[in-house]
Amino acid sequence: RTDALSVGYNGATVVSEIALMVKPGRIVTLIGPNGSGKSTALRTVAGALPPVCGVVWYNDCNLASLKRSELARTLAVMTTSRNNPEYATGFDVVSVGRHQFTGILGRLTPKDVRAIDNALALVGAHEFRDVNFSYLSDGQKQRVLLARALVQEPEIMILDEPTSYLDVGYKL
Repeated sequence: RTDALSVGYNGATVVSEIALMVKPGRIVTLIGPNGSGKSTALRTVAGALPPVCGVVWYNDCNLASLKRSELARTLAVMTTSRNNPEYATGFDVVSVGRHQFTGILGRLTPKDVRAIDNALALVGAHEFRDVNFSYLSDGQKQRVLLARALVQEPEIMILDEPTSYLDVGYKL
């Protein structure tokens, strides 16, 4: 939930007084024109951008006080901006979502590999498992990134324009 949340950049407010409460199992959608602050609000709620004013709460804890490792176990974020790793396959990109399960050495277990393969299959992207991510179309990349969010097994998913670049069949 948020409490008197104002969001923006460098102290300049883009959207103010955001009152939001999300209950388990619910889908909340932000609707508005381009440039209205939807992505800024999502990035702030996800902890990637500090609030201009107010607080984002998760289970009665101030989100800003949570460690990154705690946040990774709780929250998956898929934004509109993306890195384009030069030599990573679809599998490699999705495996990043398992990082909080792998321990300090980052080794994937058979359970992690199954979870990655299941997430790729769920979004119809298993055929891109061994394909260089930079060779994929924007829609194919979008499906791989959605699989990365799903494989985290998060309590909360924050998806910014998750159906961008997708064909109608995949949007459905």
